[in-house]
Order: sequence, then structure tokens, then C-alpha cells
Amino acid sequence: MADVDVIPCDISLSGRVLASFPEKLKTRQAVPDNLAYLGAMAKTPEAAIVKLPNISAPLNQLEDCIRELRDKGYDIPIFPKEIVDEEDIIDRSRYNKVIQQKDNFETLWNCQNSLLTT
Repeated sequence: MADVDVIPCDISLSGRVLASFPEKLKTRQAVPDNLAYLGAMAKTPEAAIVKLPNISAPLNQLEDCIRELRDKGYDIPIFPKEIVDEEDIIDRSRYNKVIQQKDNFETLWNCQNSLLTT
């Protein structure tokens, strides 16, 4: 039997949204940025990536997620459709990262490809 450590991590859309706004959450509501953690772990020789998840999300799915989280008491900002001030720019940038997750996805993809070619 192989000695394998399994670390479950929530990389759901709601988990990624909450991890993007830690300063807006109460201590008991805070969640770690698991996708960033997994992206960093994927760069190590010990990592074994079994399957890459689909981590992109359409805007309407993000807006539904935000509405549901706000209804449950999470004080996260509404997705700014129109940019009015600097806070809107920051919020939009964070949400764009959540729905695209390009940097972490590319890290996972490149690591998986390098593992397959060795």
C-alpha cells in the first residue's frame, strides 16, 4: 500500500469568492485560498495531479453565487457592472480573477504536462 497524504481542498466558486475578500468576512466565515495553495503545491516534486478541475465560471454563475452568499450573511461586494470608483476597480479585478483563475490554472496545467512528459 502506498503512503499517500490526501489533503481535501475546497476550490468551489463560492470558496474562491470568499477567499478573495478575507477582509470583508468575520473570523468564523474566513476560508483559505485553496487554489493558490494547490497551485504552489503543484510546483513541488511531491505533487501528483490526478485530474485538472474546470475552474472557470461564467459571469451569471458568479452573480448567482454572490447573491446566495450575501443572502447567507457574507458581507462580500456585489459584482460591479459599472466602474464608478477605485473600489469598483479593485472588486472587479478580484472577481475577474475568481472566474478566470488563469494564473493558477496555467501553473497546474504546466505542471501536469511536465509530469506527463518525464
